[in-house]
Amino acid sequence: MNSESPNPLKPESTPTLNEGVDNWSALLQHSEAELAKTQEQIDEIAYELYGIEGDDRASIEAMMDTSKSDMDEGDEAETLITADPATLTSELLDYCVGVVFGRWDIRYATGEKPAPPEPDPFEALPLCAPGMLQNDEGLPAKPEEVDTNYPIRISWNGILVEDAAHNEDIFNRTVEALTVMWGEQSGAIQQEACEMLKVKKLRDYFAEKKAGGKFFKEHLSRFSKSRRKAPIYWPLSTESGTYTLWFYYHRLDSDTLYTAVSFIEDKQEEVAKTFADLSAKKSRTKEEDKELEAAQLLVAELPTFRESLLDIAKFWKPNLNDGVQITAAPLWKHFRLKTWQKLLKTTWTKLEKGEYDWAHLAHSTWPERVIPKCLTDRSLAIAHGHDDALWEPYTDDRGKEKWRLKKDAKETVEQLVKKNQS
Repeated sequence: MNSESPNPLKPESTPTLNEGVDNWSALLQHSEAELAKTQEQIDEIAYELYGIEGDDRASIEAMMDTSKSDMDEGDEAETLITADPATLTSELLDYCVGVVFGRWDIRYATGEKPAPPEPDPFEALPLCAPGMLQNDEGLPAKPEEVDTNYPIRISWNGILVEDAAHNEDIFNRTVEALTVMWGEQSGAIQQEACEMLKVKKLRDYFAEKKAGGKFFKEHLSRFSKSRRKAPIYWPLSTESGTYTLWFYYHRLDSDTLYTAVSFIEDKQEEVAKTFADLSAKKSRTKEEDKELEAAQLLVAELPTFRESLLDIAKFWKPNLNDGVQITAAPLWKHFRLKTWQKLLKTTWTKLEKGEYDWAHLAHSTWPERVIPKCLTDRSLAIAHGHDDALWEPYTDDRGKEKWRLKKDAKETVEQLVKKNQS
């Protein structure tokens, strides 16, 4: 199961998660046996074609066995498809979040749509992974391109929240997806998921605590290849992790943080009222004391969270061509998982030092530093779309075509800096 494939625990053939795991395990064993058989046939043909036999054949087979045993553990983890119950359940919940964000088409899971055909190995790669929610041209679907009777509401703004009372609560929205897929069995599926993930409540699996939560940790692992880490669902939290907004990477734009701030402001009003009401009570139950303590914490933390996002929004113009790490770097302090936070902080420090000035984020954040560099580095001018404004071709004395700065290039740079600072 790779990061770009829906989960195999399909409800039309999987009454329970345990049965789904058993079916998937049997399928894997059958597939592995078939692959091994095919590989043996290929090897025999190769040995026969090249006349390899005896000691030479034994030497080659011994070398191949050694290569397999020496496989790097990280590489092996990336290539293996698993039937581990906890991993498959985690992937199912990851899939559900993708359904809610409009990444995956839930109709494939319910059987309303037949499984997409296997792509021809000699054809060009499709623009979208199989199972994604697409329009008629095979591109990611937009709101107006989705059927009005589509079985689940999509959070098109790309933001969910960890807040049970909110209609965009990540857990409740995930349950909606499970209910569409399993109907009345959804409750039993949730209980099975808790058992497989070893959590008391499924909501706990999504919760971002002070040191990060299980869902994001496993999502990050799933979307990591070698040294490349590229999670697409981002949990941004208050310092204690008691309030978390979830961003969908592929829906990020320059308005995302302002939309997030509106979520925070609504929550501020709610907790301020809760805090005032409970504080005014002469006597409180233990449960109310806990509620008061939680409200007091959010009353203290939400303003800081809000101001931080507003400060970042002033310069943050996400461009997916920069990649996940650079795009997420300014937000590093709001991720709770320490390993990811540390990586993003390092990336942000390098951005500040000018090590990634090719990035669109560097251009939007420090135009006064990046744009003048386009006078000495044409590749940088090309990266930021200033090539035509600053450079022109010419033919030298030997008849070779070269590039030089335009006469008014310095004045143009000054204008570009002012324009991008405004």
